[in-house]
Amino acid sequence: ARHGSIYAPADASADASPDLLAALRSASARLAEHVAQIRPGRAAPWFPTLALGNRYADHQDSVGAHSDYLGELGPRPIIVGLALGACRDFVLASRAADPPTTVRIPMPHNSIVVMWGECQERWDHAVPACGEGAVLRHALVGPVRYSLTFRMSRAAEISRPKCRCDKPAELKWRGTGYRWCCAGHAPRGDEHTRPDAPPPRDPCGFSAESPWATAEAARLAAAEPEYARVVQPT
Repeated sequence: ARHGSIYAPADASADASPDLLAALRSASARLAEHVAQIRPGRAAPWFPTLALGNRYADHQDSVGAHSDYLGELGPRPIIVGLALGACRDFVLASRAADPPTTVRIPMPHNSIVVMWGECQERWDHAVPACGEGAVLRHALVGPVRYSLTFRMSRAAEISRPKCRCDKPAELKWRGTGYRWCCAGHAPRGDEHTRPDAPPPRDPCGFSAESPWATAEAARLAAAEPEYARVVQPT
């Protein structure tokens, strides 16, 4: 996929057209309202402050299996993916289950998937390449698919260390706990989640536990269930 910019819908100075920012603000408000309706009442409010846009030109454009960086989002984040244009499969694959579980979700135009709980910790997600005939074309854009993923930044709450490369470390779940690590530790494919992230490379070796992330994950786990929900258009 061709990966675009991260937009901050609330930032009027962002490098984006006024019409685009207005549309993102409207979408953010509607998604926040929907998430509030399907979440338990005692969970903390969620409102997206970042939106990442990706473009898939045709059936060969894809994003490999990955989980998202947590350095700015914190543990157990809520991420809402909005699909526009052609229908493609969104695939979730568990990393913790034995045997592994794969869930394949067709996402037509104007559908969303809500990922929360341990989705980024225990599952990978992907938009795999497929046969040309497997793409349900859109009336206006044909085989082109756009995705917008909405997230809430928690950067102001997170004390983020730097790795030995003098870059902000990334937070990842590493099997038994949360660790800060060099972005070079990230599996190939993860870099698409942040256009400004460095490409995969030999890591500098930085690795440190994150007690804050462990405690925060436990707090969030007590407040909400673990599932990903797909909402089809009516």
